[in-house]
Amino acid sequence: MPRTPVPVALTLLLLPLAACESDPPATSATTSSASSAPTTSAPARTAAMTTKEAATFWKAAPKHLKSAYAAAYGKKYDRSALAEVFAEPSLSVFTFASLYKQAVKDTDKPGTIRFAPEVLYAGAPGSGAESALSVGRGSIGWGGQSAAASAAVWLRRTSPDADWRVAASVPVAMDRLPEAPDPGAAEPSDADRAWARKAVDAIADYLETGRAKGFTPGTLLTNIHKSEKDSGFKVRTTAALFGKKTDDPTAPGGSVSVWRAGSEVVAIGVIERHQVVTDPNGGMLTYKDEIRKLYRLPSTQAKEGSLYQAVTVLITGKPAGKPTVVAAQSGALMPPRLRD
Repeated sequence: MPRTPVPVALTLLLLPLAACESDPPATSATTSSASSAPTTSAPARTAAMTTKEAATFWKAAPKHLKSAYAAAYGKKYDRSALAEVFAEPSLSVFTFASLYKQAVKDTDKPGTIRFAPEVLYAGAPGSGAESALSVGRGSIGWGGQSAAASAAVWLRRTSPDADWRVAASVPVAMDRLPEAPDPGAAEPSDADRAWARKAVDAIADYLETGRAKGFTPGTLLTNIHKSEKDSGFKVRTTAALFGKKTDDPTAPGGSVSVWRAGSEVVAIGVIERHQVVTDPNGGMLTYKDEIRKLYRLPSTQAKEGSLYQAVTVLITGKPAGKPTVVAAQSGALMPPRLRD
């Protein structure tokens, strides 16, 4: 008998997933008072980013973000405008979002862009790529996240002379993070970096197999993993670190950044999840025509569909203990063959 096409809303699986965990608070994430003390001179750089530089960045960011959004979501898509503001993986996530919104003729505009930095994790200055984690209150995109909500924003730049760009943002309660030392005052050790690499590898395995080994996934990551089970489709998943494979993803410019905070380690990393979706009853999947065009598919019907997401995870813990995922967010990506 011929199979009956099964109309499916695959676009629901394409939309970003986000949540903010509310487990019992840990030590409050506050920057020590010394970080706010005035300085009389700065003969040399003392940190990859200082609290003053973070404040300056966020003062100018709303204007730059607004311009980038306007260019990306206007009548003509302009990825170069996004590239002036975002680094990976956010660049690829917002690229997909802008292309998707244009494909479905969605005129919804980003919400108010405002962010007030309060806490900064930043290591010693480097000669190459640098990163920092700015934690504060506000929102840099759409949705109902209020100005009172808190988020951790991963900032990156390719060299000390380059501009900072937003690499990722995850909503997180600030009391889930350890106290931040003065910027540049603490550097992660080789053991800290190895701890972070092992944690991210374990998280990738969890997203692929559902087995959480050696770390605590938390509510947020668990919800992202369970989303495939709640979809009603049959889903096969593979997961690996986002971007090009390297011997050490915690090296400058890699897909994982690590900071030391007292006796604890804070790390942020990004994993690419690929899901192959099929109808559990063996039927054909049916795409809306605008989605077919977005993915440049030959037909609106297919035996299976592929979905790609960047899953950003924020991890804390003591190097001798079990890592905990305190925040996570998933954003849809274009298929690799269609990425710029």
